Amino acid sequence: VATLSTRYPALSSLEINLCSLFQTGMTNKELSKLYGQSEKSYEQHRYRIKKKMALTASDNLVKHLVNLANSQ
Repeated sequence: VATLSTRYPALSSLEINLCSLFQTGMTNKELSKLYGQSEKSYEQHRYRIKKKMALTASDNLVKHLVNLANSQ
């Protein structure tokens, strides 16, 4: 978490918490069932996070987050 906020200061605290969830590899559908938000809201969160991290549409957010965690 500290690495994310240091490396990507534009991320909000909510987005950093969501990154922890996304890092588990759960799909938007699984997250929506578990937490009661719509799948679309998780899609939007992923899109905004990737944009703030300067990742392209083809970049895999989960792989990027796992690589960051492993490089600590």
